[in-house]
Amino acid sequence: MGYSREGMDPQLGRAQKSVVSNGSKGSPRKKAAALAVLAAALTFGMAGCGVADSAPRSQPVRTTTVTGDPIDARAGVTYIAECEGDRRVSRPTTFLLACGDGGEALDSLSWRAWGEEEAHASGELVYNDCTPSCAQGKDITVPVTVVADEIVEGEASATYRRLTVTTNDKNGQRTQQIYRLPGNEPGERDAAGPDPGSEEAQNQRPAPEPTSTTPASTATTGG
Repeated sequence: MGYSREGMDPQLGRAQKSVVSNGSKGSPRKKAAALAVLAAALTFGMAGCGVADSAPRSQPVRTTTVTGDPIDARAGVTYIAECEGDRRVSRPTTFLLACGDGGEALDSLSWRAWGEEEAHASGELVYNDCTPSCAQGKDITVPVTVVADEIVEGEASATYRRLTVTTNDKNGQRTQQIYRLPGNEPGERDAAGPDPGSEEAQNQRPAPEPTSTTPASTATTGG
């Protein structure tokens, strides 16, 4: 029956075979071509993304402005005059009060707030008790607190012109002495004293103001 059917309509049989043949062989090729196009598109897209991702991105630049503390800057050029007016020291650990014979000095000073209107220190006062005479006397050491103030501004530096030295001796007596010191720039005339470079200034020693002595039992401190 199959043979006679083909014989009866050979053109139809060939057409049917052609349709079947074209359908069975053409469909995979179309699918393969479509997949190839899709793969190429995906590859191109991924490549494009990779290029975009690798491109450098501009980042905002952060800037920090550092402002120096004027007190810190002044601290580096703040001094006190020791003995002669042109001998200036900064944050001294030792400081002569009796320049003529060295019989009185501050020692082991530790400063805070140096360069501010008032600088404070703690340490020791070492002095000769001159008993029975200064030549035969011995050194006495007592705890001490020191305040440097009356700061004077110069063209390039600053100078403390007053030291207040407070001691508490072994007898419980609280003693305070105030020393007036030369100020201003070296070579400039100090308003409160002679020219620091003069012979008068070199021979001058800091003169303490009248001493006030208060028994420890009645001493008062500020709140």
